[in-house]
Amino acid sequence: MFGISVKKVNESIVIKWQFTQVEIPVSDILDVSLDETYGGVDASAIRIVTASGL
Repeated sequence: MFGISVKKVNESIVIKWQFTQVEIPVSDILDVSLDETYGGVDASAIRIVTASGL
C-alpha cells in the first residue's frame, strides 16, 4: 500500500496516510477477514487504499 502506514502501537491500531492519522483501539475490532468485494462479489467490506489503487 503506497504511502499508507498501519502499525500496532500499544493497544491501538494506527493508520497514517498523508496528513491523516486514525487510531482504533484493538478492543473495538470485532473481526478481520479476507473479503472478495473487489473480485466481483457484492460489497461487504471497507478497503483502505489510495484512489489510484496502488
